[in-house]
Amino acid sequence: MTDEYKVAHETQEKFQFYALALIFTLLAAAIQSASLQRSKLEIVFELLGWVGLLVAGVSGLWKVEWAAPIRIQMQRREELQKRTDELKQLQLQGTEQVFVHETGQMQHINDRIRSYLETIRTIDGQCAKLEKADAVKYSVAKYAFVFGLLALMASRSVAAAAGLFGYHLL
Repeated sequence: MTDEYKVAHETQEKFQFYALALIFTLLAAAIQSASLQRSKLEIVFELLGWVGLLVAGVSGLWKVEWAAPIRIQMQRREELQKRTDELKQLQLQGTEQVFVHETGQMQHINDRIRSYLETIRTIDGQCAKLEKADAVKYSVAKYAFVFGLLALMASRSVAAAAGLFGYHLL
């Protein structure tokens, strides 16, 4: 892993935790400062804002929860790829059999390489599914956050906006 990749990963991780803290802080502040003695329209916007922030927060938590399993699978794949490369190097040097610690037996090097490659393909499939689900969680969190903020802004400003035009909300 390169230094730039590590920095990018750490920055992304910090951003995720900052965003989660912000979401739950805004949700708590919105609930604590809410006045439900207002018009029905304002109350609906307020509740929609709470729901949006809650969905964003839970989605964000769910995304963070699955970050470790994705990274573990990626690390496992990297290790298997390294072993495969080492076996291919041995094969080029003329080695035909290798000792397999898991079984305690010798195995033909082609069979062992094939086994590793099959496992890598399986891991790639699992990682693809996990990354797709991760992207969905991120999208849900992002759009729910924006929706929640907009709904809260509408809740807190719709009466003032109506008043500018001479209307009074019921």
